[in-house]
Amino acid sequence: MYNEWISLATRWLMQKNDLPVIDWSSKSEWFESQPSSVKKQIEAIYQAFQPLDVDQKQQCLRTWYANMDDGWTWDRIFEMMQEVNGVGGRH
Repeated sequence: MYNEWISLATRWLMQKNDLPVIDWSSKSEWFESQPSSVKKQIEAIYQAFQPLDVDQKQQCLRTWYANMDDGWTWDRIFEMMQEVNGVGGRH
């Protein structure tokens, strides 16, 4: 989860500094080794994150970083995004 946080934080920094955001999703070796259900969860988080404005992204990243621990699941991250910014819909 930490690597995905870094990836999304990089997107936020690029957007904040008016740099073109590279449209990539997590394709690490770890990601590729996950079951398709986990991949879908992670991709849903990326899809929900991308359209947020800079301030919303920052709030999600702050909340995620401040609360992340070994017990968190991808579902919990998506719930956190909904709580913080009202991100809609499950995929």
